[in-house]
Amino acid sequence: MRLILTFVTLSCILTTCGPSEQYQAITNYSDYGVYAEAYANNTAQRIESIDQEIIFWTQKLKDTPLGYTYQEKIAKLQQDRFSYSGDIQDLRRAQNSFQELLEFDWRSGLSTNHAILQNHIKLHEFDSAKRKCEVLLRAYPDDLGSKLIYYDILMELGSYDLASKTILKFSTNDSYDCLVRLAKHEDFKGNLASAIELMTQAYQKAQKHSSSSLKAWTATFLAEYLSHSGELRQAYELYLDALSHDPTFLPALQRIIWMAYAADDKVEEACMAMDMINVHSAPTMEPDFAEMLAGIDPAESDQHLKRFYVKAQEPKYTGWYESKIAELEASLFHDFEKAIDLAKSEVIKRPTLQSYDMLAWVYYLKGDLPSAEKTIIHHLEGKTEEPMVLYHMGKIFLARKQEGKSSKYLKKALESSFELGPEITSDIRSIL
Repeated sequence: MRLILTFVTLSCILTTCGPSEQYQAITNYSDYGVYAEAYANNTAQRIESIDQEIIFWTQKLKDTPLGYTYQEKIAKLQQDRFSYSGDIQDLRRAQNSFQELLEFDWRSGLSTNHAILQNHIKLHEFDSAKRKCEVLLRAYPDDLGSKLIYYDILMELGSYDLASKTILKFSTNDSYDCLVRLAKHEDFKGNLASAIELMTQAYQKAQKHSSSSLKAWTATFLAEYLSHSGELRQAYELYLDALSHDPTFLPALQRIIWMAYAADDKVEEACMAMDMINVHSAPTMEPDFAEMLAGIDPAESDQHLKRFYVKAQEPKYTGWYESKIAELEASLFHDFEKAIDLAKSEVIKRPTLQSYDMLAWVYYLKGDLPSAEKTIIHHLEGKTEEPMVLYHMGKIFLARKQEGKSSKYLKKALESSFELGPEITSDIRSIL
């Protein structure tokens, strides 16, 4: 579907403002539209350019059998290709290239092993990453990089206690890599102000670095924390800052588009921009796109969800989208037993807060309220400030006639209405 942009004059009034205070939109298409249009128009050309570079270095490698630096270039180009194509096979090719490099040149040891571990994380192969990282730590027990990657893996697997013990050993280390992880851990614990302070320090360090992608990534992460705290205008400026360093940095562009939708109520504009950049072969953007369309074209919204559902179940995406598939099995197709089986399987593989949240929510959608409440009490209550989890908890406690708890969690979730989007925000307000 291709949408024609309609510029809408906003007259909405924030509920926190007085009757004479008109809401001033945060986003401006003239700020970010050039990046969306360039991304849409140049992605195919960039992929073709990367392909030509891969062909060039592959030939150089054939001509120079000991040219291990060429193998490294090929691996990094394959990773770059994934960022434009969304094709998971690019990551698998990169993994093979890094593995060949490790066998080819033992001197690349730690850095190549780190690249392999990070690629496993990108592939959602967390168990493999954990096993290999533990082997690496036995060989290099003092290596800081391996320990920080181990922290990343533990968080992905829901091993929060061990992750906490791992990262807190570096609480006084002000290196960039440590600051990023410490900020992440403070956010996980609900200490958002500390997370912002630490990430600001990392951002300042990144400004002195020559890597434009590092600057873009750091600005986007800091913007995420600021948006969680309600500082949307500062976050918007940082997203634009990220794009000024890397005009193709998709996460920043996606967040601006979400801001146009969720904060500024520019629904048609946001849908147009999302449609423009939705050129990946991976289905990652489809759920957000569906949510944006729900209020203006429900049929088209359902088509995006069904497209996601079909694509996400392709074998190559095993382990990537199970929680969302479980939700759709329950909410869209009403196959509750299949949804519960999927959610339980995900809890076994990755006992994260998000996995337990989805299990509780699927129980709720089925109408099994006792199981939903039990899951919340045992695995979620008092352990997270994530707005979507708080919303689910509030809805489940409401269904269990526990109005006090329900109100508490729904009010807390409402503080992050930007993250939840207008549909859920409207639901919460109708309850409160």
